Parts: sequence; structure tokens; C-alpha cells
Amino acid sequence: VIISPQKGRAAQMNFGASMATSDILYFIHADTLPPPSFFTDINQALKEGFELGRYRTRFQSKNRILQFNAFFTRFDLLVCYGGDQTFFITKKLFKSVGGFNADMQLMEDYDIVTRARALARYKIFQKDAKVSARKYENNTWLQVQRANFIIVQMYKKGASQESLAEKYRRLLTYRKG
Repeated sequence: VIISPQKGRAAQMNFGASMATSDILYFIHADTLPPPSFFTDINQALKEGFELGRYRTRFQSKNRILQFNAFFTRFDLLVCYGGDQTFFITKKLFKSVGGFNADMQLMEDYDIVTRARALARYKIFQKDAKVSARKYENNTWLQVQRANFIIVQMYKKGASQESLAEKYRRLLTYRKG
């Protein structure tokens, strides 16, 4: 365990990447589990010429609407992507795109993928990462979808990171009780 000298997920992931000794970086949220085959999957993707990629999502819930939601993470669309699927990238590519934008509080995963995909092949594994359903349990499915839609639209229109973060905090509850 290392402690980042900076706040913010993007800055913390950059710090972790700077400490890594491998040629491959693999970013995964603390409440997400990759498939047991992740090491083999990533190595195979590298052999096939992919330099970055992600898994699909499977929520740790039997809720049908979350299963429906997870189905769409197999598609290569912005609305189907998020950091929850985990993310691998070669260290060389990571450095060439300048890593995560440390000034970003939201959408940092989408930003780095967009920049890296302009330079390299991108893989979506047809396997699932298990993701916590806590955000959906603390909010309704509709609240989360609405919040995501609003944030993406604000991001596309060039809203500041501070306004994105403030809006997201107002739209969703993260811890009940």
C-alpha cells in the first residue's frame, strides 16, 4: 500500500503508475473484482497488438435492471464505459499520453482512454469484472442514469471540473446512514 501525496483519483492513479515497475499498468477500483483470468487475458491482448482495454461489467446484484445495464458494457460507446470495468494500458502508452489528467475530478477515465485510443488499439474483453452495486443501492437506477447523463453532457459542453463534481455530489448519495 502506498499513500499518494495528492488528493483526487487521477493524481493518485498517476502516483501509483509512477511507482509501478511493470511494463503494464492495470487500474481497478477497490470495490471491483476482475475475472480470475485477468493476467492471462491481458497478456493475450498484448500479444494480439492491443495496448489498452477493459472488461465488461457485472454488478454484484441480482437486480434485473442492473443486469440489463451491465449487458450494454460489451459495446464500444461512451455511455457504456466507466472506470468500473477496470483498465489496462502499457506503461509506454500511458507515458506518451501524459497519464491521467490530474486536474480532473470526474471523467478522467474517459479522457485518458480517448487520448490513448487515438494512438493504439483498444480491447473490450468479453468477460465481466464484478462491480459493487452500492451506488445503485443508495440511489435508484434512474437517479444514477440521470446523474451520469447530466455529467457527460456537461463534460461535452466544457463545464469545469468543479461544477461537474459539485453537480454529481448533489445528484447522488454515496453513503446512507
